[in-house]
Amino acid sequence: MKILKYIETERKRRSVSDISIIKDVIMGLIFICFTMIVVYIFLPSLHRTEYRELEKQYLSEQNLIVRQTVTNAAIRMSQLNKVLIDSNLKEEEITAILFDQLRTERYGINNYGYFFVYNTSGVMVLHPILSDLEGQDLNDIVTPDGANLGKLFSEAMEGRNHNYVEYIWTVPYKALKEKKTSFLMKVPDTDLIIGSGFYHSDLEISLLNYEQVSKNVIIKYQRMGFLFIFICFVLLFILSFLTSIRIRRTENILSRNVLELEQYKRILDESSLVSQTNPDGIITYLNDAFCETTGYSREELIGKKHNIERHPDTPLETFRGLWGTITEGKVWHGILKNRKADGSSYFKSETIMPLTDETGRIEGYISSGQDITELIEKRRELENVFKTDPVTGLGNRARLLEDIENTDVPCIVLIDIEGFSDINQSFGTSQGDSILSQMALILADFCGANDAKAYRIYADTFALLRTENETRESSACLDDLKKRLDEVPVILEGSPINLISRIGFASCGKESFVYADLALKQAKRTKQRFFIYNPDTDTAGPDAVENLRMLEQIRQALAENRVYPVFQPIVSTATKEIVKYECLLRFKDSDGNEQYPAAFIELSKKTDLYKKMTMRMIEQSISIFQDLSYQFSINLTIEDLLDTDVINYLVTETRQKNVIGRIFAEIVETEELRDFERAREIIGKLQQSGIGIAIDDFGSGYSNFEYLLKLNPQYVKIDQSITQNLLSDPRARDILVSIILFTRKVGIKTIAEYVDSAQLFKELKDLGVDYC
Repeated sequence: MKILKYIETERKRRSVSDISIIKDVIMGLIFICFTMIVVYIFLPSLHRTEYRELEKQYLSEQNLIVRQTVTNAAIRMSQLNKVLIDSNLKEEEITAILFDQLRTERYGINNYGYFFVYNTSGVMVLHPILSDLEGQDLNDIVTPDGANLGKLFSEAMEGRNHNYVEYIWTVPYKALKEKKTSFLMKVPDTDLIIGSGFYHSDLEISLLNYEQVSKNVIIKYQRMGFLFIFICFVLLFILSFLTSIRIRRTENILSRNVLELEQYKRILDESSLVSQTNPDGIITYLNDAFCETTGYSREELIGKKHNIERHPDTPLETFRGLWGTITEGKVWHGILKNRKADGSSYFKSETIMPLTDETGRIEGYISSGQDITELIEKRRELENVFKTDPVTGLGNRARLLEDIENTDVPCIVLIDIEGFSDINQSFGTSQGDSILSQMALILADFCGANDAKAYRIYADTFALLRTENETRESSACLDDLKKRLDEVPVILEGSPINLISRIGFASCGKESFVYADLALKQAKRTKQRFFIYNPDTDTAGPDAVENLRMLEQIRQALAENRVYPVFQPIVSTATKEIVKYECLLRFKDSDGNEQYPAAFIELSKKTDLYKKMTMRMIEQSISIFQDLSYQFSINLTIEDLLDTDVINYLVTETRQKNVIGRIFAEIVETEELRDFERAREIIGKLQQSGIGIAIDDFGSGYSNFEYLLKLNPQYVKIDQSITQNLLSDPRARDILVSIILFTRKVGIKTIAEYVDSAQLFKELKDLGVDYC
């Protein structure tokens, strides 16, 4: 029995050795074939590839040299032209001076480069090599291959200030027809176009030696390769005896690979939340990180459906999309809000991948993710920044409106500092900001004792939000507030002063902000320290009834889809053709009357209706222009810029509806934008997303050119106060001319508003306004 076992063992061993030898022979043959492919196919192919890469590199370098040289020459000509014009020389003298240096100027290693010049009428005015071309119309010049030189140049420069052009040309002094690349550039502030180029045949001369050397090297390697292949055939038989060693080496490699995979698994387990399920979503594996983060034990989850950690806040559509993706064999990436064992929630950035067998059948799913709850919280903190007043640290108007919506019985107190604008003008904005900060501290201290929240909503106007609505309690609260404001001084340039404040109060549900504003106006009108609006009387006057009616009309219009954009065409002064549209907000009331923004915008800003109308405007405007070719603009206020929901919705709709490059955000210029560093950051985000910027009502009182340089808009709309007085007021004309000179210098297009006559249109066109 022992002998039989030994024979059987040896037979198996020899069988394994034979198979190994055959495998080695096959591997040797493959190696030899590979060597032949490398020597006889790959090396020549590599030579050709290198030749082509050198050719591309040469052409690229020549393009850069020619472009830079022509650009420098154009700039010198432009600068010299300005100097000569200021010297009152004749046009012929200026031209002679401009061309004198160009006739003899050369560049390049062999000084082969020269310049030629033609004007915008297509006439060659300078050619230092072929002087007989000077004075000829480019359209009368035919290249050696029959192409019209004038047509080639005009097509290359159509709508551009510079461009490359390729054509066939006769090499001077050689009478050879060669391909040539020239760079053309318009000389600023002239009607001249300067050009220069290089011949592609220069490359062949440069690479001639390289090609010969490369061929000799390839032949040498091919000979060596033949010898190498012969040696390989001899060594192949010797190497077959080393099969067993290779097998052991392979086993070691496999062992190392298994160890490496184990280390990968360990890294994944240490850094990620990992779980695995069968095709039905039943959990089969969890790592320690998953259990530590969620608070579940393995015993609680193994064998259960993975939806045990599903949070009710996550929409079912999200999970339907997830399963639809992974059941098709695709990888799903996303962020999920999940539930821990104790009922609390956490956010996970998750990747789910199907596990398949060799046939592609799904055997289960593996999930890897990271707990990003802290990141989500940081993002929320960032959003809070945009709802916080940067001077006082209090919530701003957007935060107030949000809190009103989340308060069951909101009561609003508005406090206005009387004479604050005089303080700003007399002592400067830094002292003004100090007063605001001190006022914020006084109000914050009051709010801590009265269960209220404080906000700064306008320049010198603060708001308090409370949840009670008892008139007696409110009156006592206002008395306490008035007492604090009277008794607590603020420091102005080192001296204590007592501010005079007017106070308006209202407790009218979600419209409390509106009626508190009416109460504040009543307090200012009647010189009272505070005024309480009583909804059961008409004390606040007919404005209250009208405001309530208007707010209800807006709500009904939104519900019944009667909020819509209308479109103001903007025409080019050069062609009188419509090139873009401005989208303007309108709504129809219940009587069918069209309402204009002046009647409802400021009122709606005191409620959440303004945001809803803005969202509706964005949605409808983009949908209408989605399939049109025109540019269009949508008006945005400072409130819109600082509202992350509005900006994110605008960017998302722009990308999804593919109107990038055609949509413009028209920033309504207000005094609030003078401190626009936060708004400027958001404007930059819009520009990076492909949304252009236009400035509305430029010149209305808050404008300055530094403001334009920082925002870098594509368009500015000149305020109607300038446009309407252009024909009658010389000062309006001077202001307009200065705006046009500046915008042309920095590349901004101008749009004039309220053009109501042909005479005014002509005057604007003559002055250089781009659009009306």
